Amino acid sequence: MRLLAQREKLLSQIAQRIRQSLNLGEILSRTVSEVRQFLQADRVVIYQLEADRSGAIAVESVSRPELSILKAPLYDPCFGQGSIEKYLAGRILSVEDIYTAGLTPCHVEFLAQIQVRANLVVPILQTTSESLILQPEVSPTHANSQRRYLSLYGLLIAHHCSGARRWQPEEIDLLRELSTQIGIAVQQGQLYQQLYQAEQRYHSIVENAIAGIFQTTPSGQYLSANPALAKIYGYNSPEELISTVNNIGQQLYVNPNRRREFMAAIEANNAVFEFESQVYRKDGSIIWILENARAVRDSKGAILYCEGTVSDITERKQAQAALRLQQEQTEKLLLNILPSSIAQRLKQEQGIIADHFEAVSVMFADIVGFTELSSRKSPAELVEMLNAIFSKFDQLAEQHGLEKIKTIGDAYMVVAGLPTPRTDHAEAIAEMALDIQAEIKKLSIATGEPFSLRIGIHSGPVVAGVIGIKKFIYDLWGDTVNIASRMESQGIVDAIQATNTTYELLQQKYVFKKRGLIPIKGKGKMTTYLLIGRK
Repeated sequence: MRLLAQREKLLSQIAQRIRQSLNLGEILSRTVSEVRQFLQADRVVIYQLEADRSGAIAVESVSRPELSILKAPLYDPCFGQGSIEKYLAGRILSVEDIYTAGLTPCHVEFLAQIQVRANLVVPILQTTSESLILQPEVSPTHANSQRRYLSLYGLLIAHHCSGARRWQPEEIDLLRELSTQIGIAVQQGQLYQQLYQAEQRYHSIVENAIAGIFQTTPSGQYLSANPALAKIYGYNSPEELISTVNNIGQQLYVNPNRRREFMAAIEANNAVFEFESQVYRKDGSIIWILENARAVRDSKGAILYCEGTVSDITERKQAQAALRLQQEQTEKLLLNILPSSIAQRLKQEQGIIADHFEAVSVMFADIVGFTELSSRKSPAELVEMLNAIFSKFDQLAEQHGLEKIKTIGDAYMVVAGLPTPRTDHAEAIAEMALDIQAEIKKLSIATGEPFSLRIGIHSGPVVAGVIGIKKFIYDLWGDTVNIASRMESQGIVDAIQATNTTYELLQQKYVFKKRGLIPIKGKGKMTTYLLIGRK
């Protein structure tokens, strides 16, 4: 129990550090150091892959200086495309003794050269829109999502050098969970670096802007202009600008009303500050400008002319748009993982998020015969097929106001009644079940594949939340979830099996057929019903 508590504390600390810090190098260095101390291993490293499939040790922690391989030239002749594909698929390599584990001779020789006797290797994966070391992700959040990929950032590796070592399940779980957290940290660090660079570009553009200087009449003719202003507007000289532009409002501003608004502000306040507009250059292209100006009046208060400065802020606007896009992408990344309300709480709270919901309905749907189907389909065909099915399920879940929890292989889990409680949770989940049942029939006809579903539903209380020691996933716990899963696994092909609890909530509006008593693991015999359709 003490070891488990230490493990959970370590995971929680690292997850919290990732949420709070933008220093990726510090996060990775502290992570390998703390992991090595926890495992009592001789060496823990993060091996980072490059786009050309070469790699290097990014960070390491060693028990003795002589074990360091941080700057050593490393070449593993056995590590090729086949290894990358296996790690992309989630492979975890646990070797108790390199001499008895059945490794290839070249692999044994490589590990022996760096004094490894036992090792534990876990892939560090991240979701990205492009990469050279990647594969398509199985199930985007919805059908219209940008195509996403799983990218292999690198490997989290623990080395035992002093002798053979049997890696314990909890140690393997620790590295697996940490690899997820590291993937999040890497993605977060890369995104924040992009945001930082965009912000730096923005400040550089503002600080180094060359201002144009002008004097204009109230009616919109130039009295004077400097060379910088002529250059901003694309003219060869101030004289050409002054002689060509006789009506600033009509000839210069994309929206002529902006000139009227400019003069109205001058009349009211005697000055304008940071007045942004789109204007035409000589060649017809459109740029953004920022004006600061004041009125020069005669003794009676009438405006003689306006004078001020103009800055070309087109690049700044583009940088702001890029910055907004990056911020939106950051937000979308979080919202693709968590419900909006939970994401907002996660940003504000430091501890565990866990809520009790008294009444929800949980549905599990499993594609029957998936194993047989996968044996006669290529990986690409299989991914494409699953993507088509689950993307349609995602659309239906959004249509019915449900919360998709996760996909587990060929199974789909969704819930009604949280994070926002609703009294019609059972009806919503019933509609979802009937709709996906109809949809799978359409897909079966369209593809010629004999798709079938087993669907299970149960209603009751659950606990939902984000623990923070694994990747940020909104999950459910409780007996209701277990029973809903049993309803699916003990169900009938092409049928929707529901418990008596759900039946009682739906019997007035839906047609059921009593199946009777069936044995349910951990519950004994339970009376179940088959949902046939709507009344």
